Amino acid sequence: MAYTNSIGVVQELSHFFNAAETDLLDMMIDAGVETVQVIANTSIPNLMTEENAEKLLRMTDGKIRITSVWGMWSGPRKWDFIDGPATLGLVPDAYRAQRLRDLCRCADFARTLGVRDMATHVGFVPEQPCYPGYRELVSAVRHIAEYCAERDLYFNINCRQPCNFYFNCTIVF
Repeated sequence: MAYTNSIGVVQELSHFFNAAETDLLDMMIDAGVETVQVIANTSIPNLMTEENAEKLLRMTDGKIRITSVWGMWSGPRKWDFIDGPATLGLVPDAYRAQRLRDLCRCADFARTLGVRDMATHVGFVPEQPCYPGYRELVSAVRHIAEYCAERDLYFNINCRQPCNFYFNCTIVF
């Protein structure tokens, strides 16, 4: 199997519709960008609509390929090693149920865009299965992976281990 690498970026969905960013697509093309992973932020109401999906597809058609949707969930989030374990992804019990609903919305939006991959950061995954909340996290990841599979999507996750090892994987059920 031959692999081809494309230059790509990660871009917030709202930036494509922001008046201040009207030339965003042209800048991306001028920079040689060929693909984009779209961040769907559920904290921005009414952004992930069928109309916006159609508009984005028209904007990018023949110019840049949308490869995946990165699901950004609601609630507090601190992107650091101090507060991150308590605020990121599906690990914190207090936010898990809402974030599962958020990720399901992102998966539906990915399906509307016609992409095959939906990704997110699931948080700081505990190393030990005996850690409180570990089984609930695994159950939550299984839930969203199955939800994606039912929509013919791959679920790609980013997470951090307590040892700060960062890894990516794709879950296929």
